[in-house]
Amino acid sequence: MTDAPADGPRPSASPEGSEPPAGATEASEPPAGPNREASEPGLGPALAEVTLAFAVALGALALLAPVMEARGWGGWRLALWLLPPVALAAIRREDGFALLGLTPGRRTPRGLLLALGLSVTVLPLYAVGKASWLAGGAALPSIDAGEAARVFGWHLVTVALYEEAFFRGYATGRLLGPGEAPSRARLLAAFVVPALLFGIAHAVLLGDPTRMDTALPALLFCLLRVVGRDIWGAVAFHAACNAIELSMVAS
Repeated sequence: MTDAPADGPRPSASPEGSEPPAGATEASEPPAGPNREASEPGLGPALAEVTLAFAVALGALALLAPVMEARGWGGWRLALWLLPPVALAAIRREDGFALLGLTPGRRTPRGLLLALGLSVTVLPLYAVGKASWLAGGAALPSIDAGEAARVFGWHLVTVALYEEAFFRGYATGRLLGPGEAPSRARLLAAFVVPALLFGIAHAVLLGDPTRMDTALPALLFCLLRVVGRDIWGAVAFHAACNAIELSMVAS
């Protein structure tokens, strides 16, 4: 004879599909959140925005630069490049310094070192080439050191700074997008489009179609922007290029 089982609750297996006990956790997909890639503007809208900003700034320069020259403000006329991006930053409540590539970061020294390297390798070759072209044959360049220093210092805080803030800070930055690793299409656009716009601006404002050649050094300025992730290396190299260009004569 066996004892009858004691009365009381008996454990039972939960049927499949039943809800888990309160407080229990189960594997599930991560909570939904904002999709950064989906929220970023595409390359098409970025191209349209940059082109429109360029047209507005170029138009402002064409109309207002003569007035500024007449009033003795000619040295500051290129600051008009900053009007469209600064206005956009104000409307969108963005960080204007970051939008213009002015905020230094941990990669700034890389950009500055590359600018120094380009200055001591590329610029001497350019100087010899231009001196030979001016002389109609092989020639060494003659640099007015005092004039070169003056141009470099002035352009560092005016011409090079304003142009780099627009073309490399704003335009290149907008086309690259906010990600750390831009797509090939964005990277190509970020190099080619600002360089072409840079050449067009010089050709139009100087009234000389041959100044489209400035699109070539603009590619190096863009490289410095990408390497340093700000414009300071590009500004320094740009000012150095202008200093050599404006202080050199054939010997």
